[in-house]
Parts: sequence; structure tokens; C-alpha cells
Amino acid sequence: MSVEKEINITEKKNACLEKLTEVFDNNADNEFIIEKIYNHVLGLDLFIVNLKKQIEERTIRKEELTKQKEIFTKNFLFNNQFFYNPSNNKYFYYDGINYSNESEDDVHFKCVTGITNHHNLNDWKQKTRISVLKEIKNKSIFKTIPDTVTIQNIHGKLTPLFFKTKTETKYFLTIIGDNILKKGSDLIYFINPKCKTFLNELQEKLNISFGNYNVIDNFKTKYKDHLFSNIRIIEINNNIENKDLWINFIKEYILDFICVCIYYSNRYSSSEEFLFKDTRQCFRKEVLFLKTNTQDTLIDTFIKDFLIIDKSIKSEIDWKNMHFLWKKFIENLNIPNVIYTNTLKQKLLLKLETDNDSFIGITSKYLPNIEEFLCFWNENMVYEVKDNFIGDFEISEVLLLYNDYRISKNMGFSDIEEEFIVQIIYHFMDNIEIQKNKYLLNVYSKLWNKENDVYLCIGEYLTKSTTSDVYGAYEYYIEQSQGKKFIVSKCFFEKCFSNYFNDN
Repeated sequence: MSVEKEINITEKKNACLEKLTEVFDNNADNEFIIEKIYNHVLGLDLFIVNLKKQIEERTIRKEELTKQKEIFTKNFLFNNQFFYNPSNNKYFYYDGINYSNESEDDVHFKCVTGITNHHNLNDWKQKTRISVLKEIKNKSIFKTIPDTVTIQNIHGKLTPLFFKTKTETKYFLTIIGDNILKKGSDLIYFINPKCKTFLNELQEKLNISFGNYNVIDNFKTKYKDHLFSNIRIIEINNNIENKDLWINFIKEYILDFICVCIYYSNRYSSSEEFLFKDTRQCFRKEVLFLKTNTQDTLIDTFIKDFLIIDKSIKSEIDWKNMHFLWKKFIENLNIPNVIYTNTLKQKLLLKLETDNDSFIGITSKYLPNIEEFLCFWNENMVYEVKDNFIGDFEISEVLLLYNDYRISKNMGFSDIEEEFIVQIIYHFMDNIEIQKNKYLLNVYSKLWNKENDVYLCIGEYLTKSTTSDVYGAYEYYIEQSQGKKFIVSKCFFEKCFSNYFNDN
């Protein structure tokens, strides 16, 4: 026993003796009180025995309740995977397949219900509830580890529909995870411009379900003097622009998506660590393409791959064609336009040793396709705004007309595709509006009067039918068009059908 403790006991004993003496002295004339004090003091031994027994029982009970509380808490959290986001005070529940938002009231209810069913803890309901909730708040959603089924489900939603391989998908998910966990860096990720709607929707749904975390600021679609060393290229399929393909995924699986992103970021430390340690060299080369190049090396590659230089031949490329070839070049590389137009022009003029807008003694294997299509267009296609009808041609229809035109000239089928036509029109024809990369507005053809074909058919149909049913009319049109080269779409036919009656 320490000296300090011994002194304290002695002081308390002396105080008790003094008090007892005082009580006896004050009540010396009252025999009844004196007897009661006497009996009480003599019975202290039994009182102390009972007190010690009570203390021991309470200790044992407390130890048992503590043990039961710990067992319950462990089992409850094992069977109910709750997680917590301290930044916005939100709870989440994971059933082994999907994550979901959970209100605080629901968490409390499930907890209390579980305690109630555990009869041994009825005396400790409040303490147990507090203990469980404390443990839940210690289970950060930022440390969650999804099961394989959840991870593979997210991969299945994105690969190969939007990303060609699982590696590409995993890299993208890790980047998003880095952004959620605020692993700041100077890296810039260039993506397909058609991806913007997807990313904006992703950001919106993340804010609603998870909290305000900016995950898309470092994704760019246009070059603005970014350092090549900080640029990473992310390849995403063009069909990402089709909202119908992913909108339900974003709505239903946003939390699964977020948690998989967080998991990958934690697992690999960062997207850069993943890129350099867990990917094949060919993939790294694509992602880091700009990091290993300069403006000059890109231009040199363009000259080597796209141009044919022969000063002995009488050929030349004007600047508009040269600029188009450059756009085709960077498209093939799947990189953004990282050289401003004026800079590109000056560097090309210098490298090709010319000082005007015509690059003499230079041609390209791609030029014939461009020139032949432009020749076809100038001869056979017309841009005209009409008051009573908005004409439109589908890109696929233009390609059909172009190939029919080439056959009539004994030139054979062209190897160009619809996307190439869109690029030509965007670059060379400023007046033409393209909707959804599919429809050319206010465009007509000398080779095929679409409206006239439809109007004639509608007139014939109405003379043979007692009803003016558009579906019946289109069926009649299809029947009458058997063997014809060109057939309009149902949508175009319905528009013509409506205009027919408006005009009459």
C-alpha cells in the first residue's frame, strides 16, 4: 500500500471515530438511540459482507453484459454491412451485391430490433445501441471492399460496351476513385467529346447519392496549353453518346460504381501506380502517347504517314485540305488537337519549305477520297431552305447515292465510311447542319427526289384506300418500292405524309 493511500485511510478512520464519539456524546441521555447506534455498528461486518457480495454480483453482471454487447455488436455488423460517410453524415448498406443509401432512422430501427430480440441485453439497450452506432461510424465507406460479384457487375456494364478491355475500364474506375478520395495531381485526362453527357450525369447522381465530390474537372475534351507530360489519353467508344445505353446504369448502380472506384484507388494507391505496375506496355503506350511526344514529333509523324512529297510532280494541297488531313491524322491517333491552327500552319510551312497556302509538290493517299466525294457533292447535292418542308438526308443515304454515282462512272464502290463523310461535311461545308451525326438538314439531291417519290405513292394509295392511315400508306410504299435502289425511312415517310395533307 502506498504511503499516500495509507494516510488517506488513517484520516478517514480517525474522522469516523471522531464522528462516532460525537454522536454518542450528543445522545448520551437517549438510551434508545444509543442502543440503535450500538447495534448498527456491531452489524457492520454483515453489512460489509452483503455489500461485497452485491459489488461482486454487479461486476459479474457487468462483465457478462459487456461480453454479450460485444458479441451482439460483432454479429450485428457481420450480418449487416453498414458504412458511414462522415463528410455528409450519410449511412450506406451493402447486401453483398449492391450498395444502397440508408437513413439514420432505419439504422437505429434495425439496431434496436436486433437488441430487443437478444433478451440478455434488455437492460443494456441504450448502451448497446450507442456502441453499435459508434462502430458503424468507424466503418468508413471510403474503406469498403466490394465482393467480386459487385466488381464484375460494374465491369459488365462498361466492358466492352464503352471500354474495349477490362484494363481500360479498371483504369478509368481508378481515376474516378482518385478524384473521390481527393488524391490531388496535375494530371489531365483527355476523353472522347461524346463522353461529356455521361460524365455530367455521373457527377450529378454522385452528388445526390454520395455527397459533393468533384470527379470530372480533370477530364478534358479540348487542349488548352496543357503540358504534354501531364496528359493521359482515355479511349471511350463512340456509343457513349447514346444516353439510352447507360442512363439506367447510372441511376441504379451509382453507389456500386462509386464503391468499386474507391476500392480500386485504395487497392492500387493511384491510377498512376496502376498504370505503371499492372498494365501491359501497349496500353501504357497509348495512354502516355502525348507524354512521349512533342508538337514537332507529331508533325513529323503526320508528314511521314499522311503526305507524299515529290517536287517533280505537279500536285499541290491547299491549306483547307491539309488541315482536314491533320484532323484525320489526330483522329486515327485518338488524341485531341494539341496544336493550334496557326501554329500548325506555320510549322508545316517551315518543315515543307513553302511560304504560301498551297503546298506544292505534295499529295496524300487520302486526297482522292476527299476530292472525289466533294466532286460528287457539288454535282448532285443541293442545300436549300424551303418554307413548307425541312428536307433531310441521312448520312447512310448519302453514302448509298455516292456509291451508286461511282458505279455509274465505272469507279466502283468507295471504301469510305459514314463517319468520314460527316468529317468532310463538318470541315468543308459550314452552312450544313448535322443532327445527331446522322441527319443533314435542308439537303436535297438531284439523283433522288425523296419527297416526290413519297408524295406520288401517297397519292396512289389514297385512290385505292378508303382511309388515310399513315401505317397502311407506308406498307403500300414498301410494297411498291420492291426492286428500287433507294427507300426512305419510316420517319421521313411520316413527315412527308403529314405535310401532304397540310399542303392539300
